Amino acid sequence: MSPSQTQVAIQKALVGLKDFQSATASVVHNRLFVGGQKSMLVADEVGLGKTIVAKGVIAKELTRRRESGVRRPLKGTYICSNQVIAGEDV
Repeated sequence: MSPSQTQVAIQKALVGLKDFQSATASVVHNRLFVGGQKSMLVADEVGLGKTIVAKGVIAKELTRRRESGVRRPLKGTYICSNQVIAGEDV
């Protein structure tokens, strides 16, 4: 993926967040990447966008890394029980 394609994908993930999803993604991002917490569990009702929040957290961290010049890979584990969701493009 080219840098411009990456930036488009990041922006698409961030713009697609509803207010409560953005707030959740910010809290999770801050605790994991600023506060140094090792793990985090987001648990909510079905259909409220936990997958979208996960995309938002990744997008926020990729944005931070791009802005600060960090070039190391971002590794994450996403566990989902639905093959349709697992096969979606980020």
